[in-house]
Amino acid sequence: ILNIHLPTYTTNETLIISDILGNEIYKEILIGIDNRLDISKWSEGVYFYQIRNEQIIWNGKFIVEK
Repeated sequence: ILNIHLPTYTTNETLIISDILGNEIYKEILIGIDNRLDISKWSEGVYFYQIRNEQIIWNGKFIVEK
């Protein structure tokens, strides 16, 4: 499970996840401050995320290990 906790919530916050090759593999509108994403069926590897709204963009990465 990937837990996403935002410092604040504004409308129209979008989560975009890409693989190491830059392919967009997941996209979702986030609702609220705390969100959960089941990644148990994803392949092992490095993934990059971007959370954006009208004012700011957060970038980061995470690793799936099994």
